[in-house]
Amino acid sequence: MAASARTILEKIAKHHGSRIQEARDYDPNICSFAHNPKNRAELIAKSGQPLLRKITLEFKDLRVQLFANDYYLRVMIFGQLPEVFSLNRIDKIAGLRPAGITVISGRVYQLATQSGSDTSSKGILQTPAFAQMLDAITIGENESVHLYRNGIAAYFCLPDPARVELFMEGAVSFFNKLRLR
Repeated sequence: MAASARTILEKIAKHHGSRIQEARDYDPNICSFAHNPKNRAELIAKSGQPLLRKITLEFKDLRVQLFANDYYLRVMIFGQLPEVFSLNRIDKIAGLRPAGITVISGRVYQLATQSGSDTSSKGILQTPAFAQMLDAITIGENESVHLYRNGIAAYFCLPDPARVELFMEGAVSFFNKLRLR
């Protein structure tokens, strides 16, 4: 049985000397929402659930934010990237469009890009560092990885804290190898 979001965040926070904070992040990648007609500044979830708890920490010189609700844990690791795309979910934040499928290390992923064109034959998707990071976390069917210009995010279905650590380690290695290119 999967641990609760609070338990997962507590373990990660304790391990990194951070603390859990309350949040209300309406992430369009995992929930849909509308403005309250009586108060336009207030959002109301229509489906899914906003991310309700968060921790922030420094991990090997990179800033990391973890947000969770009862179903998902989003890990965002900040750093500069030259490409924007997502695997296994069309990113609604970046306005990505379906671009077919791509195969990385023998695994098949749904690809979404800004243009809607498959650019997987070049760029970050084909680097060994990116493949190693994906191999370490083995994203499931309802999970995804998103690259933005300002960092990389992974959406996990309430993973074991050790899996989150693997993602953070893999992302740091990925960023370090990307800087050396």
